[in-house]
Amino acid sequence: MERRGFLKLAAGAASLILAACGGGAQSSTAPAPSSAAPAKPSAAAASEAAKPSAAPASSAAAAASALSSAAASSQASPSAKQADVTILNGAIDIEHQAIWTYTAAAGTKLLQKPVLDVALVFKSQHEQHRDALSDAVVKLGGKAVQSKDKYELPDIKTQNDILASAVKAEDTAAKAYVDAVGKLNDRELAKSAASVAVVEGEHASILREALGQPPVPAAFVA
Repeated sequence: MERRGFLKLAAGAASLILAACGGGAQSSTAPAPSSAAPAKPSAAAASEAAKPSAAPASSAAAAASALSSAAASSQASPSAKQADVTILNGAIDIEHQAIWTYTAAAGTKLLQKPVLDVALVFKSQHEQHRDALSDAVVKLGGKAVQSKDKYELPDIKTQNDILASAVKAEDTAAKAYVDAVGKLNDRELAKSAASVAVVEGEHASILREALGQPPVPAAFVA
C-alpha cells in the first residue's frame, strides 16, 4: 500500500477508534476548553472511512507483484534461497496469527462498530502480506507454511483487552520484519520486508492511541 494513502487511512482510523473508545486515557494536564465539542463520527462514516481507496489497493497489488518478481528473479544460491524461504515462512506464520487474532476478535462481538471496521482493514492488510509472501516462497522453490487451527489468545473480556492483544501482535510482526531485513540474502526481498515492517508499526501506533497510550512509546525499540 502506498505510504501516503495508508497514512490518510490511518489518520481517519485513529480518530474513529479514539472516538469509539471514549477518547483514550485522560492527560494529567487538562486541555483548554473549546467553544464547541467535536462531532462524534457515525458508524456509517466510520465504516466508509475505514475502506481502502482504489489507489492504495492498486499500490498494494504493485508491491505484491514486486515481491513476487524479486523472488522469481533472485540470483541467490540454492542454499541462500532456502534460508530466505525459512525467514519468509516465519513471517507468514506471524501473518497467519495476526489474521486469526483479528478474526477471533471480530467474533467476540466486543468491538464497537468503528473499531471493528478498522480491525477488519488491518486484517485485510495482513492477508495481503500473507498472500504476497506465500507467492514469494513458491517462487523461491519452497512451500509456504500453512495456518494452524488455533493460536493462543489472552483472557479477553473487554474491547481494550482486544486492542492490547492486537498491539502485542503488531509489535511482534514489526520486530520480525525488521529482523528479516538484515537476514534475507536477496536484498529486493529485504526491501519488501522493510516496507511491511513500517505498516505493522503504523498499525500498532494507531491501536496504542486508541488505548490512550503514547503512539510511539520510545525513540528506540528494545
